[in-house]
Amino acid sequence: MVKAVLCLSASCLMVVSPALAQDYTPKECPVVADSKSQIFHVKGDRFYEQLLKQNQSKKDNRVCFKTQKEAREAGYRRSEK
Repeated sequence: MVKAVLCLSASCLMVVSPALAQDYTPKECPVVADSKSQIFHVKGDRFYEQLLKQNQSKKDNRVCFKTQKEAREAGYRRSEK
């Protein structure tokens, strides 16, 4: 598996380019966000499982975080659903 990892201070996030897009597991990506909407999802949220899967019809906007705190510190907000 090839992924690009971006680390800013103590926080790291995984960014996948369209050429490297793949499905994720909950263990690999406990918090998954959409970089376009700036919304993150966790297990149990309505779209969490859907976002773990690669979207082959358009650009891959997924960003993985290890914790909700990291996602919030990166400027994302939690899904309301």
